[in-house]
Amino acid sequence: MPPVAVRLLPEVIISNSKEFVLTFPPRTRLLTRYWESGKEAFTFLEVLASIAILAILAALLITLSPKIRDRFEAARCANNMRQLHVAFSAYIDANNHWPQEPEELWNKPPRDYGEWWINELKPYLDDTNAWKCPAVTRATREMSDQKRPVIHYTPTMFDENRQTPFKWPGQPWFIEIGDMHGHGALICLPDGSVRSLNDLIGSSRR
Repeated sequence: MPPVAVRLLPEVIISNSKEFVLTFPPRTRLLTRYWESGKEAFTFLEVLASIAILAILAALLITLSPKIRDRFEAARCANNMRQLHVAFSAYIDANNHWPQEPEELWNKPPRDYGEWWINELKPYLDDTNAWKCPAVTRATREMSDQKRPVIHYTPTMFDENRQTPFKWPGQPWFIEIGDMHGHGALICLPDGSVRSLNDLIGSSRR
């Protein structure tokens, strides 16, 4: 026979064998009184309904997960660029100029180029993973270590004049190495804002 009463109680005292207590987190107990002792099973229709609901939820999750992942990666990438902007600003304050690449670096492999930038900014950057876009990391996972890019944002080359990096508001400080988020490569501007290449081109045409 089905239960005649269901109550949510903070505490339950079992007074006889016809009362069953099921504990649910957080420490809430469900008291159900049965006329007869024993357990009732789910009906076949209830099982089918549960399976159908789970199947629908799984299908929705599979459909939405790439979009959710892409949004997360784009947001993480933009946050990385803002962290780099803070680090570059701190470097300029400490050294009174933009980081100057040594000429011998120009003929070095890309890996050496990336490692130089990481080491140069390391004292001003709390997390060196800020150099890595999660979308690029995912796309280059199968590459060998020699071919996989070390940094995913290319800094602009400025001269030693302290004011040069701030001279043109639309001049990128660094650019993502590819269009990884579907709107053109992300670009970090002197004011610390992060915009996509398509957005900048569209703004310039208005």
